[in-house]
Amino acid sequence: MVPNGFTQWVSVCVCCCFWGGCGVLANRNVIVSQYNVTLDRWYSGTVTANQSITFIFDYQVPVNYTRALRLQLVSQFATSAEPLLVVVREVKRVTSWEIPFYLEKTYPYWSVRRTLCPARDYLDYILGAVGNGTVKIQQQLSVDITTQSEKPVDYSFNIWFVPGYLLKTEREIDFRISPSSPAIFQYQMPEGIDRVLVRAWSPKPKAKDDKTICSYLSVQPAYCPVADLPGDITSQGEYQTFTTQGAIIVKREDFHNGKFDVVLVALSEDYRCREMMDLTPQLQKDSIDIAKAIERNLSGEWDDTTLFKKRQKHVFLVVENVLKPFQYAVATLSVLGFYFLFYLAFRIALCFGFMTTKTVNVPERETPIESMDEAEKGEKCLRMEDDGEIETTKKGKLHVEFANGMSAKSEKANTANAEKTPLQVKQKDDKPLAANAVHDGLEMTDVFPTNEQTIGNRMNVTDEEVQETENPPVDPLELEHQERDKYRASLAGKAIVTVTEVSLRPIVQIGKRDRAYNWTLLIIAIFYALPVVQLVLTYQRVMKSTGNMDLCYYNFKCAHPLGRLNDFNHIFSNIGYVLLGALFVLIVWKRQTAHDMHEREANRNEEETSLGLPPQYGLFYAMGFSLIMEGVMSACYHICPNYSNFQFDTSFMYLLGGLFLLKMYQSRHADISPNAQLAYAVFAFWIFLAVIGVVIDKQWFWTAFAVVLIVGSIPLGIQMYYMGSWKFDLAMFSRCFAMLRGKCMGCSRPTATDRFSLLMMIYAVNWLMALTGAIFAPTDFSTFLLSIVLANAFLYFVFYMFMKIRSGETIPRIAIFFMVLAGITWGGAMYFFLFRLTNWVDTPAYSREGNEHCFFLEFYDQHDVWHMMSACSMFFNFMILFTLDDDLFCVPRADIRVF
Repeated sequence: MVPNGFTQWVSVCVCCCFWGGCGVLANRNVIVSQYNVTLDRWYSGTVTANQSITFIFDYQVPVNYTRALRLQLVSQFATSAEPLLVVVREVKRVTSWEIPFYLEKTYPYWSVRRTLCPARDYLDYILGAVGNGTVKIQQQLSVDITTQSEKPVDYSFNIWFVPGYLLKTEREIDFRISPSSPAIFQYQMPEGIDRVLVRAWSPKPKAKDDKTICSYLSVQPAYCPVADLPGDITSQGEYQTFTTQGAIIVKREDFHNGKFDVVLVALSEDYRCREMMDLTPQLQKDSIDIAKAIERNLSGEWDDTTLFKKRQKHVFLVVENVLKPFQYAVATLSVLGFYFLFYLAFRIALCFGFMTTKTVNVPERETPIESMDEAEKGEKCLRMEDDGEIETTKKGKLHVEFANGMSAKSEKANTANAEKTPLQVKQKDDKPLAANAVHDGLEMTDVFPTNEQTIGNRMNVTDEEVQETENPPVDPLELEHQERDKYRASLAGKAIVTVTEVSLRPIVQIGKRDRAYNWTLLIIAIFYALPVVQLVLTYQRVMKSTGNMDLCYYNFKCAHPLGRLNDFNHIFSNIGYVLLGALFVLIVWKRQTAHDMHEREANRNEEETSLGLPPQYGLFYAMGFSLIMEGVMSACYHICPNYSNFQFDTSFMYLLGGLFLLKMYQSRHADISPNAQLAYAVFAFWIFLAVIGVVIDKQWFWTAFAVVLIVGSIPLGIQMYYMGSWKFDLAMFSRCFAMLRGKCMGCSRPTATDRFSLLMMIYAVNWLMALTGAIFAPTDFSTFLLSIVLANAFLYFVFYMFMKIRSGETIPRIAIFFMVLAGITWGGAMYFFLFRLTNWVDTPAYSREGNEHCFFLEFYDQHDVWHMMSACSMFFNFMILFTLDDDLFCVPRADIRVF
């Protein structure tokens, strides 16, 4: 054991060497004054290099009560060259700082307020160290004030017990904070409570010009030292920036015995809440004001109002209870029960023949004439002719049916013109088309396949025959592309085109081509979803390990955790997309099964099956799978919503809108609609633009996108107008020139006025949106892209409905019913969508200004309800499209118009 005298002698030698030698120290007479003082009183004076002061405080610590001391020290004339040094010695901690107190290495403060470690924590520490022995509750701390300035430096300080240091559940307190005056409180979770919500807020500025002060809200383990300075607060616990409100859900498992400290501190600058770079003009103005105040203070002009009170912030704080497990169960089971009603309604509809007998794509069996009574014979008279069978019904419509599904008029035309081309068949006005006819700038001269050759008995093609035609030695449909293209070109010049004329492929081959949509989508979904899940879980793990709550844009006032998920309610509310998407797939499968069964029965009885639109279910399956994947991707996004993964939430929204539009077009354009590979390639390019737009938010990009959209819409419109006959190759420019100089493009009226009207509307809508983006440059590029897709889908849907009514077709009652439901749910969904509870375009602090409490079942907020209602709306939209052409099931395809 080294003697105490020897230890003191070594200490003196070390101090002499540190100050430049013992001689220098001997020549300086430092007078240390020591005072025993009491708490909650102001003490003022001056110190110099030759005189320092030590204040000793003795106070009592309640055995069963936690209390903390707060010290405030002010100096008006301390300088950065010769600052005032403050050292506070506690039981197990030494705290020191200087006046002026520099934060961010830029902003000096001459008034500092610090909270010392709670005395109760000292007592717990001592009790743990000595076991069951007796503990003195008398505590002592000392405050040393020194300076190296030869001139007197003033000081003024006070120490007092913090009122309301221990937070109580549901009890609101208010106080003021500043960068040099943080606030620290402590909370102990009661027994039986596993989670609480710590919520802080400050009044919003009354005037628009007033700004909010950026602040930190932190939750830390209850031990010393407490990280209460702006540069240290991010090193412990969980933290987030906030301006007007912030909230953190605290779990008992994250803190020992459920005890934690709540720390709040204002920042010297607002760049963490606004932008990390490029300060705004308002911030630059604040920096200039503070710099001027610093200059005035260094020159001896004390300006406490400008410098020290400018960054003060009035804050309210409360700890609130959160939902219990029983409330979780009620909220989740209620939503599941709501979607169960959809399945129950579908099951009841099946009992009444929905999707089974009345809505299959084959006609009902005709009652033999021999078995009809006189009344039935009066309603339905049959007259047989050598060339066909003419059927007269109540409505007075005359139909002639043949084995190939064509009307008598069409069959006669084919028989009389078997050796002619379609262009040589007379029009309604008995004026034959010339061999070199020109329709809207397209020249058609060659011989095309006749209807007999291309349509003929295509319904009788078997799977084996289709398999053989994949690699045949001679296949007119696959090898003679030029003839088929020119045949389509002839259709482009006709005002009225029927489904028969654009359905040249065998039905089995159309089905194989159509099934590629759903299988390709499933492959895309698997490869897209797996890395997405890995990424968002990594985001959440990083947020948990670093404690940085700014990584994820939650609605912290309505974020209910479950297990490792911090925001379970926003994830679970996407269950509607999954369940209703699966229900739609089930409905499609049920109709397809019923159709296949009746079609096999009709084939066995050699009945006519070429009625209604060609059966194509692949896109319907793809739409259902897309709705399921939208729920999965939206749930993944809400695991950790932020600026960089928002495209996960919108990718399948693009697919939903695009597939809806594509299915409407495919219904009456079986051969002309794009294949699955081309369609998904276009969707991939669209998503690529969305990613680039999020990364590059510059004006030049908006201009380039406008050019791409305008140029890209031109071939799309031309392809739709010319019924897929326009070829984009090197000869395209010469054809454009011929079209421009042709007489048809002069002042004459377009032959297909309906398609021309659609073409003009497509150009108007897309070009207008392109110019809107280039001029105004909206902040949310992904949503802007989605609006373009939805606008085009809605435009074509309105056109489809108009043309359907104009052509004499009827809108089925079931489709009208789903339209009403879709309108109601879309109205409610858009209402809740407009609530901006979070906004990843802004910084996390400004995004939290829109956070609101749960309002539905105390578990869901407005965005959750948007998830539920939009899922219902999309399901009803799909059902509209699914039942829209149910009136055509028993109509020959030769009588169904294409539009």
